[in-house]
Amino acid sequence: MSKATRKNIEAIYPLSPTQQGMLFHSLYDRESGVYVEQLAATLRGDLDVNAFSQAWQRVVDRHAVLRTAFAWKRLEQMMQVVRQRVTVPIVQEDWRHYPAEEQEKRLDAWLEAERRRGFDLAKAPLMRLALMRISDQAHYFVWSHHHALLDGWSLPLVLQDVFALYEAFRLGQDVRLPPVRPYREYIDWLAQQDEGAAESFWREQLRGFSAPTSLVVERAPEQTSPQQMQYGKEEAKLSAEDTRQLNDMARSYGITLSTLLQGAWALLLSRYNDQADVLFGATVSGRPAELPGVERMVGLFINTIPVRVQVDEQEKVGAWLQAHQRRAFAARQFEHAPLASIQQWSDVPAGTPLFQSILVFENYPQDEAAQAQQGSVSIEDVHSVEYSNYPLAVVSAPATELTLRIRYDRSRFDDAVIARMVQHLANLLLGMVSQPEQPLAGVSMLSETERTQIVEQWNDTDVDAPSSTVVEQFEQQVQRTPAAPALVFGQEQWTYATLNQRANQLAWHLRELGVGPETPVGILMERSPEMVLAVLAVLKAGGAYLPLDPAYPPDRTRYMIEDAGAQVLLVGGRTEAGDQRTEIRGRRSEVGEYPIPDTQYLHLDDPAISAQPTTDPDLAISPDHLAYLLYTSGSTGKPKGVMVEHGSLANYLNWVNETLYGEAVQVMPWVTKLSFDASLKQFLAPLLVGRAVWGMAETVVADPAGLLQALQSRSRIGFNSVPSLWQAMLDAIEVDPTLSPGSNLTQVLLGGEALNAELVSRTQAIFPDTAIRNVYGPTEGTANASIAAVTDPSAIDIGRPLANTRMYVLDRYLRPMPVGAPGELFIGGIAVTRGYWRRPARTATAFVPDPFASEPGARLYRTGDLVRYKADGRIEFLGRIDDQVKLSGYRIELGEIEAVLQQHEAIKEAVVVLRDFGREDEDAGREDKRLVAYFTANTESDPLVSALREHLQSSLPDYMIPAVFVALESMPLMPNGKIDRNALPAPDGARRLVDVAYEAPRSPVEEMLAELWSRILGVQRVGIHDNFFELGGHSLLATQLSSRMREVFQIDLPLQQVFETPTVAALARAITASLRDDGKDAEPPIVPVPRDGDLPLSYAQQRLWFLDQLQPDSPFYNVPMVLRLVGEIDVAALERSLNEIVRRHETLRTTFVERNGKARQSIAEHLAFSLPVADLSHLPPEIREEEAEARARVEVQKPFNLATGPLFRACLLKLSEQDYIAVVTMHHII
Repeated sequence: MSKATRKNIEAIYPLSPTQQGMLFHSLYDRESGVYVEQLAATLRGDLDVNAFSQAWQRVVDRHAVLRTAFAWKRLEQMMQVVRQRVTVPIVQEDWRHYPAEEQEKRLDAWLEAERRRGFDLAKAPLMRLALMRISDQAHYFVWSHHHALLDGWSLPLVLQDVFALYEAFRLGQDVRLPPVRPYREYIDWLAQQDEGAAESFWREQLRGFSAPTSLVVERAPEQTSPQQMQYGKEEAKLSAEDTRQLNDMARSYGITLSTLLQGAWALLLSRYNDQADVLFGATVSGRPAELPGVERMVGLFINTIPVRVQVDEQEKVGAWLQAHQRRAFAARQFEHAPLASIQQWSDVPAGTPLFQSILVFENYPQDEAAQAQQGSVSIEDVHSVEYSNYPLAVVSAPATELTLRIRYDRSRFDDAVIARMVQHLANLLLGMVSQPEQPLAGVSMLSETERTQIVEQWNDTDVDAPSSTVVEQFEQQVQRTPAAPALVFGQEQWTYATLNQRANQLAWHLRELGVGPETPVGILMERSPEMVLAVLAVLKAGGAYLPLDPAYPPDRTRYMIEDAGAQVLLVGGRTEAGDQRTEIRGRRSEVGEYPIPDTQYLHLDDPAISAQPTTDPDLAISPDHLAYLLYTSGSTGKPKGVMVEHGSLANYLNWVNETLYGEAVQVMPWVTKLSFDASLKQFLAPLLVGRAVWGMAETVVADPAGLLQALQSRSRIGFNSVPSLWQAMLDAIEVDPTLSPGSNLTQVLLGGEALNAELVSRTQAIFPDTAIRNVYGPTEGTANASIAAVTDPSAIDIGRPLANTRMYVLDRYLRPMPVGAPGELFIGGIAVTRGYWRRPARTATAFVPDPFASEPGARLYRTGDLVRYKADGRIEFLGRIDDQVKLSGYRIELGEIEAVLQQHEAIKEAVVVLRDFGREDEDAGREDKRLVAYFTANTESDPLVSALREHLQSSLPDYMIPAVFVALESMPLMPNGKIDRNALPAPDGARRLVDVAYEAPRSPVEEMLAELWSRILGVQRVGIHDNFFELGGHSLLATQLSSRMREVFQIDLPLQQVFETPTVAALARAITASLRDDGKDAEPPIVPVPRDGDLPLSYAQQRLWFLDQLQPDSPFYNVPMVLRLVGEIDVAALERSLNEIVRRHETLRTTFVERNGKARQSIAEHLAFSLPVADLSHLPPEIREEEAEARARVEVQKPFNLATGPLFRACLLKLSEQDYIAVVTMHHII
């Protein structure tokens, strides 16, 4: 610091906490313009610019805070430094020659440029003035300053001084203004406050609040631009009459306008979040009454403090607001506490903002502002521009017509979303004022127009429902096309007449056994023509079919049969081979696995069936009769049966045939199990309109490659599956593109679990002309409730409701949520099922009276799914509000798994979660979801995984068995004592439980297998005795392994080999034996391959090449290395060295091209490598490092072209003769 600079210092003292926070954000993002305040106005009259400039200079001389800068370098704490003398020039421009419209545009541009320019916080003054003459009698005036100097209260005080002095100076006079008290006195007052009392108060205020109240209408993180903030503003102005009523209500209840506004904002946050406990920030004046003259001080006194509000919807509006004001008054004596300290005293985790929105009520002194307006120059069109680091701020101030203004970060919020929000805030204010004695629940946030659109217009789905049942429609179709094929299953084909006659015979026999309306009949068999026969026969007999999966554990199947009270259990059909009769026959005593009293076991080969008539049973079936009973996972540890009636089923299948089938889709293969209601559109819908059901054996469906080959045999196919199966099929196509059915596949219907953008992108890349549709719906909504066409991977939703179906996004009080705000999805209309079999209490909870329906007795089903409306009425799926998950299309209650797991004697506590094991290295975010069980043990040693699996498998189906088990010493807990599921550790290799010690691979086959397992399972280390399924494998991952083994070892091992030999050692023996049988060497020597043509890619290279095709010009797989080289560098020698390396290593001369639809690698015989040098030594030292860092960042982010290469580059950044930075980058594919 120079001697002259030191002489110009008047005072040095600490910063207030608010100043510290503002400076931190300003230094953190220098170009954002955050906390740069601007006051813009039009000055009308004959302005004396010299007198105006002189007045401003005198005001700067008068107020020390306007001569303040900030120092922090080489200091333990920030300090503010007051200069004795600073000069404030006024920039002047003449804009009189511009049209008025152009003048306004230039002013906006000027304000934006000034804001981006910011301030050098170490140099006073931290303010700038500008005058733009727009006519002979008018100027634009802009005053820019850093918010750390002044608050809104101070602005009219400064302007009053300026114009008082101006009026004197323009007349050649002077004026003596009253003395002012320096801002430093406030800093001294802060230092004397009792921090302990403040800490006790705020700890009690925030106790139990552990997460900030979310701004739920902001864009998803992947849709948010990483660029700096772009600010927007939306506002709503209340009429003078409405404003008068606000003031009258405030006076009558003894509350302030600020309290009213805070109450409305708290209610809005509560409604948007559907939470009763909300938190936001409020800016307070911060001027302590005990500080003499504080009301006339100029400086930054404001503070932002948390406002916590409990919203009891049954409490009366007026009483609730009065209680809130009492709490606000109690906080007044502690409002000086630094926000950073309050954050530390709360239960919100460090690094997480305490709140995301602030409310500012600008109740500034009006006399000073009015006095500033009096004089020879009038001040018009005054508006201020200010930006904080908070993403959303609500601002208002007393006025004849109250204006509600929301300032927001446009990179996080859409303009339309905030426009709706500010109108909702106005609606709540006016609703509270109109009836202050009503409960809060009676205050409506939505306008009548908005409510009509959401409730009625977006649910206008009424069409004529089918007048006949599924049975009647099928029988009518048989009359129309008796000889047409109804079932095609492998080489077997049944006509409509054959299927109907055999179904009739079984139906007559079922009736003799006592089956009639409302009678459940179990169907226990594999996918086969006999299964279709069984379903039709049960429906024709008036019964309700009960799907039972042969893969279920006996205990689970037994429970479902007993719970349903099934009088008859149908068995028979095919084994997985598809051509053999099962060994299950005749009476119950011969079944063995399912010895259930009062249940008759009927095999489809029973001679008594073939003796029955082939005519249609003459039973009248009502739309209210039960059609099927489908069991889903239950949170209590036992599955529950969903009752679906004929009317719901007929309506759904009618929609399927009218919407999903047509000219583009002639056939939809039957690949789904009967216990999964997606099968209805595949095997039952075609039979109502004369199409043939195309059935496939389980062995075909279980093998993605085999399934794809089957699809090549037909055209105009609509394929319906869960996303996880479709992902496995795309994986198979990546390995062998010849498997693709190409244009045969016209439509892909994906449902049963959430659809992700990556899967859509892959589908579009491989099948560019295939339509993609996302279907949604729970079993309680009759299979599907909505559908959406998917064209943009970044904008996936579940669409709109189906015919005669209604969908509402509601809060816990069954009120409609506005567009953009999340709520629970409720389903209404004919799709709503009857309820849960023999579960009246559970039915009453999940199926509630429909408040929007005109028909009596109508109900809504609460799905438990968290969704929100998009602006066009389509619905976006966000997740679950409970612990239910979807995996491979199956609905799973995690509580059911936890309940069974905790029955094991060695388990003390158990928590099951669904985790995404998507590999970050080469799968570009590809989903790989698996169940993970965390537990604490009752014993000193952890139980074996095999024992836990065996225990679970006795009661749960395979898809509910956790893939990974993790032992913990204790469960992570939240402040309220509940288990914190978000804090459960990732199941890395050190935490997973395995039953065997690690043993490394001993042969090349074992080594290659271990590498495949590592990649597929996402496990770092695989031993030869590790079990594929105990490491997290499942059936779909097993199909991936089978495909990779086929590629790597050039053998065709059956998929079941993975299940029969699930360890590396055992599987390696099977592979070796197969290779020897084929006359191949199991461990072939590595020999040179001729380089006279293109070469195939490795497995890892294939995946990276394919990902590059999906997203070209991406730097995601760049592998950079940045080195600091100190000493004298011979650049020419370094370049020759790099050329020698390129000559020696052919991978550095390799590019990747497409030949006949397949990727091949091409190796260049010669490649000249150049080493560019960027000389930065001429730059000033303080800029040189920043420029080098910026250039290095650009260099490593440059994408590679895999086809043209080179895929290896380097450059040198010269900082000085003895200091270089080398940047070396290559693509991961080499």
